[in-house]
Amino acid sequence: MKKLLLLAITSTLSFGVWADASCKSKPHAPIPPKNLSLYNKQTNNLDDYSTVRNNLIKQGWFPVPSDDKYAEYPEEECISDRCIFTYKDKYKNTLWIEKPDDISRVTVKCS
Repeated sequence: MKKLLLLAITSTLSFGVWADASCKSKPHAPIPPKNLSLYNKQTNNLDDYSTVRNNLIKQGWFPVPSDDKYAEYPEEECISDRCIFTYKDKYKNTLWIEKPDDISRVTVKCS
């Protein structure tokens, strides 16, 4: 089941056209879909964020530590009902995942 989820996420990662225009002509790690969902259609449940996190790390995105000492993950920074997770790749591009609920918004800025 995890392999199928990984395959689904990996197959959608090639749709980077929505990313910042600077990403089109510069190298970057695979970009996840703009609306990254934690919903697993096979189990009808929400997957844990750690599944997405592990996939991002495998694809070359590295967590950027935040100053939030109460965070569950080092790259997590939470404000009231939202958390933002920050990653960088080896090309110094930045990936932000805003997680207000089961569907997260993904933003990428290529340098």
